Amino acid sequence: MPMTFRISTERCAGVPTTVRLAGRLAGDAVDVLMCACVDMGPVVTIDLSEVSFADDAGVRALGELRSRGAVLQSPRPYLAMLL
Repeated sequence: MPMTFRISTERCAGVPTTVRLAGRLAGDAVDVLMCACVDMGPVVTIDLSEVSFADDAGVRALGELRSRGAVLQSPRPYLAMLL
């Protein structure tokens, strides 16, 4: 079965955590993202360069994370318009 969503984190002392997303941010993937980010604190960078699609819930989740202080980095043009 092909990968529909992947999330990975990069933590280094003294720098904000980077969360890298890949694939389709939709359905259960939205819950996975929110759970992964709950304990990371407000200073986090979310790399969106490999997100191929986000449904309404995914876009809302990213907006919520941004309102909490997350930096949304490198969204594809269609996603940038939705954000």
